[in-house]
Amino acid sequence: MINRTPEKLRTLTQNKSIHKYFELVSSALKGYSVSVIIEKLSSQGIELFITPHVVKEIWRTIQLQQVGKKSTTRLTTNEIDIVYDVFNKFISENFEVTIPFPSKNDPRNN
Repeated sequence: MINRTPEKLRTLTQNKSIHKYFELVSSALKGYSVSVIIEKLSSQGIELFITPHVVKEIWRTIQLQQVGKKSTTRLTTNEIDIVYDVFNKFISENFEVTIPFPSKNDPRNN
């Protein structure tokens, strides 16, 4: 029987280093589009999948282009509508998916 010691979680210093690494890679690859990087990953058998975090990054890319704001916390109600319309049109035309923007009266939010 193998005696295994539980692995320790990353340290705060390691977490800071991970995020610093992300910044450094982002700077080094600044001239490349994400599609080029995804294509190269895919050609090596590494697939990326859609997660809520990835969707938020796509939203923020559209948001920056449409209304010039990086943070979702700075959006006006009208700007949310603008970004949603562009995003929803994109997924509708390219993936035949239409998701109504959630509202407080929407039973899916309960």
